[in-house]
Amino acid sequence: MVAYLHRASGGGFTLTLCARPSNGEEFATAEKVRVAGKREANAICKARGAKPWNW
Repeated sequence: MVAYLHRASGGGFTLTLCARPSNGEEFATAEKVRVAGKREANAICKARGAKPWNW
């Protein structure tokens, strides 16, 4: 499982969790979690066993 972190409109970030590195349909339908920053994103990745991909 991998995670992508992107800036969200209105402030904060969106963490997208995918089963494998992807950019297509799987990315569009993947679970998205609103987070405050990298610290919170890292905690979610650690808890779910996901690899931070782009940060």
